[in-house]
Amino acid sequence: LLELAKADAIESSHKNCQLQAVLAELQSQFFDRKLNLRYENMPEYVLAIAPEVLAMVLYNLLENSIQHQAGQVDIIAVRRGNNIELQLHDNGTGVSLANQDKIFTPFFTTRRNTGGTGLGLAITVSLLKAYQGTVELQPSGSGALFLITLNLAE
Repeated sequence: LLELAKADAIESSHKNCQLQAVLAELQSQFFDRKLNLRYENMPEYVLAIAPEVLAMVLYNLLENSIQHQAGQVDIIAVRRGNNIELQLHDNGTGVSLANQDKIFTPFFTTRRNTGGTGLGLAITVSLLKAYQGTVELQPSGSGALFLITLNLAE
């Protein structure tokens, strides 16, 4: 609850971050946990979000991938005007149709019996909102596909 309250109260800073640097840090963290991040030929985007905030956003999504038996996450960044659309597509069990409209609701979890609190995605939404970013679940034939939209640094 404290983490969600902090995320809701966060004020954006004027920090920027390099997307590749944040991904490289996360790749080393998750490699030990048997989750492979693939993001070949990623352009050197500089995003208008603090590096620690972007790392937390991505960490929450990657943690969910592990919890749903993913071994790989493909990450693609597409520039759309002054924004970057960051797609994270894992090869895990995905999100059931019945749960797709609930996953961003605070305290909703399918993993309560193994320690899930249902706060990770709610925190992710709040953190992104502070930086005018968004996260959405996209349709996918397999696994889970999340789309994060962030502003490029000026």
